[in-house]
Amino acid sequence: MIKDFFIVLLFSSLALTDDPTPFWRSKPEVYKKMKEERYVVVSAHTQSVGEEKKLTIISAGIIHAPVEFTHQRVLEFKKYPEFLSYIVDSPYDETTKNIFLHGAVLGYHVHMTLHIDTEKTEKGEKIHWKSIEGGFKGMEGTIIEDPPKDSNDNEHTEISLDAAYLGKTIGLPGVILDWGLEFAAQRTATAMRSHIESEWEKSKKH
Repeated sequence: MIKDFFIVLLFSSLALTDDPTPFWRSKPEVYKKMKEERYVVVSAHTQSVGEEKKLTIISAGIIHAPVEFTHQRVLEFKKYPEFLSYIVDSPYDETTKNIFLHGAVLGYHVHMTLHIDTEKTEKGEKIHWKSIEGGFKGMEGTIIEDPPKDSNDNEHTEISLDAAYLGKTIGLPGVILDWGLEFAAQRTATAMRSHIESEWEKSKKH
């Protein structure tokens, strides 16, 4: 499953849990860095759950674009290969709401099917996704897009992701689990943010 780790990174670049107070919001110094220093929060860790292993990934950041614009750009799955180099192809079937991902990194290739459901929330948007075929089958998570907390800011989006996978083994080398996954997820999140912000700037010129 080493070849599958970059798929996790893709969806770690994007949203959050159902916890009403995620840890970055409960820590003023962290949230201030997110707003003022473009800091991207990333956490990836494993733990034992009975005889199985659980991988949990959380990522969050603030994008300089409105919530609805950000949401629509995130849903443009087929465009991912244009700005995420490890995605070879990512067609989306609007009837089944499935993304068929073909990715490649360091010579490894993987095919993975993700089922997508979207939901409009009181504040913004939520995307729920689950791996139904291929690598990390059973992994699922959510992407949440809301306005920044404690503000009437309509020009920015707080975007966060949570992902969880439970299996007999995680199948990733220790060096990736120890630091590589968080490092790569942060770089991926930054690429996604840059793409959305660039598209927003272009849209304002028309």
